[in-house]
Amino acid sequence: MLERSYLAVSVDEVSDGDEALRRYRECGSYDIVLTDYDHPGLNGYLLAEAIRRESPAQPIACLTGDDEAGKALWENLKIPTLTKPFVRWQLEQLLRLAAAMAIECTKETSKGNTQ
Repeated sequence: MLERSYLAVSVDEVSDGDEALRRYRECGSYDIVLTDYDHPGLNGYLLAEAIRRESPAQPIACLTGDDEAGKALWENLKIPTLTKPFVRWQLEQLLRLAAAMAIECTKETSKGNTQ
């Protein structure tokens, strides 16, 4: 579990994927969406897919206990994943990677709009 004080972040915590998507739609984009792959309701893949349809540049990262799930998220949606168990520095790297990828996506979208 990500402690609220970890990395000096503010956390919106929900109990399942359906609630996560509702909260996302109510609140708008976040600095980053960090989800687990395996939880009730929409799993992490379906949640990430729904968010990406609505907000292609939204930074998303996923935690999983299943290497194959992580592989599918990366290959199909380009969502960086981290397989459990992990250590703190790995989580920090995952969050940095997701943020950097979102910045690149925004740059690419901006380039396309100016051409």
